[in-house]
Amino acid sequence: MLTPTKVRFATLEWLEQRRLMTASPVDPGTLALEGSIAQSPAVADFNATIGPSGGFSSVTYNGVNYIDAARQWSTSAWFIATTTDLAGNDRRTENLPIIRQSYNAATTTLVQEYAHAKITWKFSKAAGEVSWNAAIENTTNNRKIIGYNLLTTAMTFSSPAIERVGNQYIFGTSGGLQAARINDGANAVYLVNDNPGTPHMLNMQQFAGSEHQGTYRVRIGTTRLWGDGATYPTADPTIVLLPGDSDHVALSLRFAPAATTTNQANPDLVENTLEELPFRLNWNDRRPIGAFWAHGGNHALSRINTSTPAGITEYRRVALDTARDIVRSALAESLQGIIFWDLEGMDQFTNPHPYAYAGDPSLIPVLNPAFNGVADQFFGILRDAGLKFGFTIRNSTLAPTQTGWNHNQTPLTGQEYAEKIGYAKQRWGATLFYVDVADIHDVSSLNAASIAHPDTLLIPETRSGMAVGYNAFSAPLLDQRFSGWNTTAQTRELHPNAFSVVWVGDTINRTSAASQALMRDAVRNGDILLAHVGTMGDVSAVAASAGVPLIRTPAPPPSNPSTPTPPPSNPSTPTPPPSNPSTPTPPPTTPPP
Repeated sequence: MLTPTKVRFATLEWLEQRRLMTASPVDPGTLALEGSIAQSPAVADFNATIGPSGGFSSVTYNGVNYIDAARQWSTSAWFIATTTDLAGNDRRTENLPIIRQSYNAATTTLVQEYAHAKITWKFSKAAGEVSWNAAIENTTNNRKIIGYNLLTTAMTFSSPAIERVGNQYIFGTSGGLQAARINDGANAVYLVNDNPGTPHMLNMQQFAGSEHQGTYRVRIGTTRLWGDGATYPTADPTIVLLPGDSDHVALSLRFAPAATTTNQANPDLVENTLEELPFRLNWNDRRPIGAFWAHGGNHALSRINTSTPAGITEYRRVALDTARDIVRSALAESLQGIIFWDLEGMDQFTNPHPYAYAGDPSLIPVLNPAFNGVADQFFGILRDAGLKFGFTIRNSTLAPTQTGWNHNQTPLTGQEYAEKIGYAKQRWGATLFYVDVADIHDVSSLNAASIAHPDTLLIPETRSGMAVGYNAFSAPLLDQRFSGWNTTAQTRELHPNAFSVVWVGDTINRTSAASQALMRDAVRNGDILLAHVGTMGDVSAVAASAGVPLIRTPAPPPSNPSTPTPPPSNPSTPTPPPSNPSTPTPPPTTPPP
């Protein structure tokens, strides 16, 4: 198949204004590849034919034909474009027909013209793989393309019982080894992003209907389509093509024996991944972590009116009692620390905002001044007990508006992440940070923050383990309801010491034998369990049975803990909003992480 060659990431002129990723990690296997590269398997019987009008008319590996012209009821590609006028109005999403096309067999280049664009395809084949390269040019003079999808081909698998290993979606800037694997029992087939520094999404998606059973469409694009489901990101990568602008995509299908792992089949991607995102997470404590909501749900702090001096006094008394209660529970449950989700407040009495998680500790003085007045004592109680602690960091910026507060949904830069983390770390000694809805299109920003704060544990929510690049420097959140109980074998093949934090706080049958077996397996593999403080007796027992020493090892407090260190310069503390802001929406009764 492939030889271990260096493939450098493309730097494209049309992306100069974007913060680009560099690479992403991975999925299954058993080899320890850290610092080394697996040799790819020998190429078996492989043959690929480019049709007379362009596109692959057949691709055969080990006697199985995966692209059959007789069943290829698409042309060389479908083009689905979302456009607006230059002012951003008149939004349209259209499945555009080809107006005209021409094919040069000598250069295996196909040019297709559409209503809004020209696409130039280059088809190529090598030992064990076929490739598509495409340039997409906006040919209009009055519209901009704000999203598109290309359906490059349809694949037919010989067996309807297809084993899917890893996530079938690839996100172009999520870092590292970007390959989705399908195993039909005969062979392993990999869809690979050959230009992983760019913000595109790729997938192999099965067609609906029994007549298409075993048939998948191979797709690359920048926007979600019908049927994508909840595993797709909450936001699309932003690529805007103004008139005359171009975008570039590159993808391949690679074939290998069924027993081959993703890492073994793609040694060039492994090499780039280890170079661009070497493993550097150093966090040896694998005891469970507790989660605590002070203002969500029905906690006493959320019911105290802090608009009066008496209310502020009562709030501070309850806050300190809460800190002591947390310590008692955490020590009884042998936790290493606590993450607080909402200490900035869902305070309906002062500076209300309709968000369960503000996600910015530096806003505590503005959003929750009652807690700010007691915060140093509150965290001093936790430090004195030898407990780690930390906060939710939200991947957006909360700012005042005319009616209250609003989140600017623009993803944070590395500096903005570092400032939010740095405030809590410098003022109180916080070291645990859950990152709410981390940007799976951009691992680089949080990676930069981890470099700035290497003594912290970052826990990004990435949904379904899609952005495995985070495992090189953080412990991504796995929610057993959506994304399983375990760091994937492919990730551990790439980084043997990688681990995740597994949320088990809302598992209905957490005490069942089956659930405890899954938790035990995760802990044995190095993962950390996360659940609500005060409900973790069974979680701690599972961790102990899996070999985690449940003993309290007090950590030294930061220097001069009684005198808080000033926050970082320019912590971007906004001014309070106008009086009488709108009443916020109540938080969920049991907020998810």
